[in-house]
Amino acid sequence: MPKLCESEIEKMAIEELVELGYAYLSGPDIAPDALFAERNSYSEVLLKKRLTDAVVRLNPNLSYDVVLEAVNKVARISSSNLLQTTKHFIKCLLIVYPSNTAKTEI
Repeated sequence: MPKLCESEIEKMAIEELVELGYAYLSGPDIAPDALFAERNSYSEVLLKKRLTDAVVRLNPNLSYDVVLEAVNKVARISSSNLLQTTKHFIKCLLIVYPSNTAKTEI
């Protein structure tokens, strides 16, 4: 089986997400110097406005203050351990918007 390079994996992931209904914008389209920039510098990995808009859209019953608290908690997650980072991210989501079905210990 031939080895896949990073760009091929990225292309396959993008195609799959587009098929699922997600919109795709390339990096240069939202770059700091682009017409529709979504970040001030390339060091900004998290697109806070997009995340905030999504949390509001998915949780219309939450106050805007609670939404901002959730987004800021996610923005402050910092770890070199991917598993720990993922667990912390999920914990942030569950604390802000608990569900009767989401009672898994993390």
